[in-house]
Amino acid sequence: MSPRAASIARFVGVDINPRYIERAASRYRGRMPGLELHVADIQCESQLFRPVELIFAALVFEYVDLAASMRNLARHCERGGRLAALVQLPHATQGAVTPSPYSSLQRLGPVMKLVAPEMLVAHAAEAGFALEHSHEIDLPSGKLFGLHVFRLTEGDAGHGRQEIE
Repeated sequence: MSPRAASIARFVGVDINPRYIERAASRYRGRMPGLELHVADIQCESQLFRPVELIFAALVFEYVDLAASMRNLARHCERGGRLAALVQLPHATQGAVTPSPYSSLQRLGPVMKLVAPEMLVAHAAEAGFALEHSHEIDLPSGKLFGLHVFRLTEGDAGHGRQEIE
């Protein structure tokens, strides 16, 4: 573990798939002090865990209600905290889901909706997140991604936040 990681008191992992959480638990529990794992849906309105300083949401907004998810993530982000969102961008010649030896990935095609960066920024702003910076990541395979980093603004932090026990 890096010295920087050693200074982090809490790591929180969330996934809707219990098998992914079980795998993460078997792989990292005992190796990552302060690890909290939750089987949950980021679209739900309930408070899932105590707010964190950084939320990293990679390739998830393509499968959820964007507005509901942003509102809920704002409840889980500390005042002044950041949300780093990685979304897949459209490609002129490739489909959203590329052929792969993993047949389960092909089943995602009908439910995947690419998120326009303008929509991501607009829904983030409605939830209280201000865009700090963004850039595109162009992979050698031809896939294109957008990385957007937001900060939860002071005035909107905690909007709708429920206390957890």
